[in-house]
This record gives sequence, structure tokens and C-alpha cells, in this order.
Amino acid sequence: LCIDVCSVVLFYFLSPLIGCVSLAGKHAVVIGRSKIVGAPMHDLLLWHHATVTTCHSKTQDLPEQVTTRTSTDFADILVVGAGKAEMVRGEWLKDGAVVIDCGINHIPGTPSSTPIQVVGDVHYASAYQKAGFITPVPGGVGPMTVAMLMQVNDLLFMTHHFLTSLSFLVGVAYVMMFCRRSMDSLIVFRTQYTAPNVSL
Repeated sequence: LCIDVCSVVLFYFLSPLIGCVSLAGKHAVVIGRSKIVGAPMHDLLLWHHATVTTCHSKTQDLPEQVTTRTSTDFADILVVGAGKAEMVRGEWLKDGAVVIDCGINHIPGTPSSTPIQVVGDVHYASAYQKAGFITPVPGGVGPMTVAMLMQVNDLLFMTHHFLTSLSFLVGVAYVMMFCRRSMDSLIVFRTQYTAPNVSL
């Protein structure tokens, strides 16, 4: 269920971008191969006709997979869910790239700020300068996940009540049909049964 929900969440997150960023023919890089982010996002991008490269913790020369391929700028779309704080730097990005940061990490904050700082897998300050679209952390994919889970929960609630009502009506219809058949059988039995003549 988590895989399906997360896939739906990420798909709906991409939906506004599909209108202004055509995914067909674009080069996409997914960093991370988890079953709740990397693998579903790879499939979703592929279904929208993007050319997808999946990288992970064992990928060699990871920056080169994002920045260059056959000496040309490569990643038009970058989805990161590797679980390593601020791993992707701004200099890795192609100008105008779409960056979706699905990571959430806790690092020590500065003395002037909070003791613990929440950051993503992308170094936001440097990536913001080059990206065309970028999701912040916090406040990016997280609220979308909550909103979509609420929508799915509402859909399941309505479906449950619909099926409950439907099953109740089917049950009533079945009971009525059973009672009618029982009454018909009783009537047939009474018309066919003749009491024996008993004389005392």
C-alpha cells in the first residue's frame, strides 16, 4: 500500500509540471532505488516517455551521471531520494532543470538557528540558483504526501460506506428472495398435501 500511495503522491506532484514541462523525450535521473520513491518514480517517468537513468549508493561517478553524458548536459529532470543530507550540489545541475527533492535529513544547526536543522538530499542554496523548478525541504514533497494520503483516506472512507450500503441492499434482496421462495414452497406443499381420513 505504501508503494502505491507514494506513487500516486509523486504522480500528482508531477501533474502540474506536465502541463508546462513536457516529459516526453527528456532525460531524467533518479537517485535512489527504494520501493517508495526511486522505483515508482522511475516507472512513472518512463510511462510519460522520459529516458530514465537510475543511480544509487553504489553508482560510480555519480556527479557525472547527473551532469554529463556523451559530453552534453544530461539531467533535465532530477529526482533525489537517497537519504544523504545535501548530497546533490548546485554545480551538478543543468540550467533550468526540474529538481524534486524527496529526502529528509536532520543535521546539527548553527548556533544562531535551531539546534537541529531539517534539510533534503539536495543542497538547496546552490541548486536554487540553477534549477528551473525545485522543491524545498521542508515544505515540498512532504505536504503533498499528507494531502494525498488524506485524499486517499477520504476515497477509501466513501468507498467503504458505498460498499457497506450496497452489501446491505444485496442482503435485504437476498432475504426477501429467500422468504418468497420459502413461502412459495410452503404453498406448494400445502396444496399437494392431503390429510389422511382418520375415523375413530
